[in-house]
Parts: sequence; structure tokens; C-alpha cells
Amino acid sequence: SPSSSLHPSSLPSSQPSGGPDTTSNSTDVSSTDTMFTRSRTRILSRNQGANAVVKHDQVVFEDFINESHNRFLSNRKVALPTMDSWDKPVGYSTVVVYAGPTSIEKRGNNDILMTNFEYFLSQGVDCAFHDVILVLAKPVYEYYEQAVKTGATRCSRVWNRSLVVLERLDECLDMENILEEVVNYDFMLYIDSRVAGPKLPSTGVDWASKYTSLITSNVKMAGLSIDSDPDPYIQPFLFATDKVGLALLDNSGVIHDCHRMNDKEAMEMSRAIFEAGYGIASTIGPTGPIELYPDDLGLDLDWVLDVWNGPTMCLLDNPKWDDLLFFKSSRGFVHDDVYRELDYGLPGDVHLSTDELPKPI
Repeated sequence: SPSSSLHPSSLPSSQPSGGPDTTSNSTDVSSTDTMFTRSRTRILSRNQGANAVVKHDQVVFEDFINESHNRFLSNRKVALPTMDSWDKPVGYSTVVVYAGPTSIEKRGNNDILMTNFEYFLSQGVDCAFHDVILVLAKPVYEYYEQAVKTGATRCSRVWNRSLVVLERLDECLDMENILEEVVNYDFMLYIDSRVAGPKLPSTGVDWASKYTSLITSNVKMAGLSIDSDPDPYIQPFLFATDKVGLALLDNSGVIHDCHRMNDKEAMEMSRAIFEAGYGIASTIGPTGPIELYPDDLGLDLDWVLDVWNGPTMCLLDNPKWDDLLFFKSSRGFVHDDVYRELDYGLPGDVHLSTDELPKPI
């Protein structure tokens, strides 16, 4: 099995402790009739060449998104999303599962992933409201062993909660093993090192509830953002669910012992949620927060796009890191506040969200 406990004798138990591409390189933007089809929208969102968009073309892109969204709303059969919080059961338990980088080598974007993990260790290992499970490759655990054990001791002594470590291989996560660890919790929030955060306004904040509060009797998976290719899915670097969601994912067969947490597997998980009759939700999207249900799948969803690139991010009026708590930073498009606070040290490779024009991803 790719996953097992690391040094279990030195860390507390994980039982809940209670408490509250495309390959096209086309850059022709002369015809809106041919550019903004579903497939070309994906190219604009994901391909380097197609991201060479100037300001007047951004206006055309924004019009396309708004027109698609309006068609969706006019044909929708369910009530408009409210994103209201749901009253959780008294004494509910939450676990935050964080999957760290797989290497300590400073190659590719791994330096950014390590920096994100270090930030999470300093800001996210706050057990006042939840337990924590870190899923780490053995070299990464050994490199950060002292910081991890300090966090585990603090969680145990200060809050009577637990921080445990599960081992992962470079290739994948053992989601079956993770499921065994989280099955007794009411809510789970999964995060990995492709995102930077949490950005907290103050100490003593139940920041995980930003996402677990999106789980309702009708919504069983929620996350930072949603993409659609062709059907919508919660992007895999941050998502929340509850006992019902975990059980239906397990029963659907999409949970296995080697998850790479890529788009294909994310599509399978969201599809399982839809097929069970439930919806998905996100805190951010090209037109605002998103909430989608099975009946929405046959409608115009061209407006449901990956937001983590220049053209789409320009529609969002530079969202605040504080509001989202997490910001994806593993593609070379980084919020300027994230860049300044985490000091990635790659000014030649990183595009800041306040730059005038979008650059290639």
C-alpha cells in the first residue's frame, strides 16, 4: 500500500476529539464567432499561445462569459444559489487533510510547493476547531519532522486534538487509507500544496468552515473553484465534503489506493456526486460563487471556467486572498499579496495578479 503511518508512536491518534490541453497554438482573435466556442474557450483558458490576449479582446471574452451565464440562468430549473451557511449538527467534528509536496528538491515548481507547505505549517496547524492529518512523502516528513512534532504536541496539549502524519509515495495518494482515517468525522476538508493559505484575518478563527459551511443537505462537495471539461467538477487542490459525501464517493468506486488528484479523478468524484442526486459548490468563479446541481448539466456551461489564469482572473476584479483564504499559486500566476507574503523569490517566472496584461501560464 502506498500509504502508512509515519512514526505512529510519537504522534497522537487520529480519532475525532470533538468540538465545534490542448495542443493548439492559435492566437487568432479576429472572429468572435469562431473563437468563443466551447473548445476554443478551453484553449483560451489553458493554452500558452491563446493567453496572449490584449485588453480589447478581454472585453469580448467578458461579454461571452456573461452571455453564456445569462443563458444558463434563463433556462435553469432550480432556484438561484444563495450560498447560505447550513446549521451544522451540535458537537460536529472536522478534520483537515493536507497533502504536502513529494520532494524537498528545488526543481520545477517544487520550491513553491515547499513554501506553501511551510506557510500551512505556520498558519494552518491550528487545532482549535479541527484535527489535522498531514499526508507526506517520507523525505518531506523527515525534513520537517521537528516542526510537525511541535505542531502535534501543541494540538494535543493546548486543544486536546490530534495531528497525525500518513506517508505517501511520490506517484499518488492512498485515498482508501485516508478514508479509513476520516470516516468518523462529520466533515473533511482536503487541501494540497498547490494552494497558498490559509490567509487568516486573526487567530482563533474556524477557517475550515469557510468551505465546510458550503456543505448542505443538497450540496455534498464544495471547493475553492470549479472547472468544466466538458462537465463541471471541483478542482482537486481543495475540496470539502461530509459523511454522506464520503460514503457515496466510496460506494461509487472512485476512491482507490492510488489517487494522483488530477483533473480526471476530480471529474470522477464530482460525477459521482451528481449521479447520486447532489450538487457541488465553489467560493469563486468567472461570475461569482458557483452552485450546480444534476439538472444543470444539460444547460449552457461555457461560463464555468478554470479561473487560475490571466484572462479569466481579469473578470474577477483581483479577488482578495483574505476572502478566499487560499489562492492557487503553482502555475506561475500568483496573487500579488501571496507573492509578497510568501516571498517565492522567482520574479522572472511569476506573473502577479496586478500586472497590466495577462501573460502565458
